[in-house]
Amino acid sequence: MLKRILAVITAAAILAPSSALAAGTSYTTKILNGKEGKDYATLLTERHNAYIVRGRITDTSRSSGLRKGYVKYQVEVSDNFDGTAYSSKNAETFQVRVGDVNMTDWLFIYNEALIQKEDMTDEYVMLTIRAK
Repeated sequence: MLKRILAVITAAAILAPSSALAAGTSYTTKILNGKEGKDYATLLTERHNAYIVRGRITDTSRSSGLRKGYVKYQVEVSDNFDGTAYSSKNAETFQVRVGDVNMTDWLFIYNEALIQKEDMTDEYVMLTIRAK
């Protein structure tokens, strides 16, 4: 909790003029967590159109007829993946570009990934992945 408070104060200090943070001056913060009718926004979603998701790779171009450099990624948990919250009850599979990387070692392993949606093509690109 302390880290979150410090992050909000730090972000406010970076974004606000120094005179606005003087002792006794009040300022307003806005929580964008997607709950209670609020929008969902993070630095990744707002500036880079990227989302942190949890799930698993269910297919690769080496194990099926997918185009080379692509995988099928099943999003099982996400607060907001391209505007939708996912849980194990409503998991959905997407085709994701991974480039010239052998992803067969990741097949069916539960992981956390950072996936970006490209603006020009609406294509999903995996930026990083780690076991969860």
